[in-house]
Amino acid sequence: MWAIVPIKDLGTAKQRLADVLDEYARRRLCRAMTEDVLSALAETDGLDGILVVTSDPDVKSLAGNYRAQVLDDSDCKGLNAAVRAGISHLKFKDVKSVMIVHGDAPFATADEFQQVIETHAIAAENNGAVTIVPARDMGGTNCMAITPPDLLPLCYGEGSYRKHLNQAVDQGIAAQTLKLQGIGLDIDTRADLEVLVATPGDNRAQRVLLNLGVTQRLKRPDNLSRTKLRA
Repeated sequence: MWAIVPIKDLGTAKQRLADVLDEYARRRLCRAMTEDVLSALAETDGLDGILVVTSDPDVKSLAGNYRAQVLDDSDCKGLNAAVRAGISHLKFKDVKSVMIVHGDAPFATADEFQQVIETHAIAAENNGAVTIVPARDMGGTNCMAITPPDLLPLCYGEGSYRKHLNQAVDQGIAAQTLKLQGIGLDIDTRADLEVLVATPGDNRAQRVLLNLGVTQRLKRPDNLSRTKLRA
């Protein structure tokens, strides 16, 4: 089992937060969340390797700190193409299973990733299988384990959890949903940011928001309007 972590260029990531955080703050936050996820994956015993798919030089350098391999996605258009490139790269290496993980779930833990791997292994023991960890609103696909890696067509985008599940059902593929609190909390909107700063913890993403002064501004009632939070 290998993890595939697709990471957009940090300078253009999280545009849905552009009305809340300026570009510098978004970049700092995205880098911190990526490191939170890579750190958890590096501590996951059930993984044979980590492949980071990115064209961002900063992310490439960061991946080396966690013994992750890097695949450049400069020629890929969109998330689905980037993940497919990662799958093809690992298939060539005869990898039998992949776990696609996104770098915006700062509360994800090694224990949760281990749970995904172990749960998926049982389902995939005799045949192909898909295990999906949805976002907390049941909209996106925050983590997905697949055996074999190219078993399921990729449908990342709005409503991807339901799309992936329907694809599996339509093709007679064994599919299961695993709800996990940490992996399920991805950061896309101001409401997600408010949950991030309000949740007990001390991950890198929380520390970045605290150091930038964003945490206190988010907590102030008079800043719960459309005011952009600048670093």
